Amino acid sequence: MRRSADRNAWILMAARTLLFLLPLMLATPSKAFGYVDSGTGAFVYQAAYAVLLGASFHLRRLLNRIWPKRK
Repeated sequence: MRRSADRNAWILMAARTLLFLLPLMLATPSKAFGYVDSGTGAFVYQAAYAVLLGASFHLRRLLNRIWPKRK
């Protein structure tokens, strides 16, 4: 039982450290030597559109479970 408590404490400490360091790593600027293809913008719009359609579908299903249609 003692090992489980030690393991959980270690996992909690690692998670706290990661949550502290991740924003710091993302906030530090660095040069990006990348190439952006001309079709990248269209892909981003397509992905956003797919997310919106998927979210609306799932929201409609959720609302139909809460308030079913009367016949």
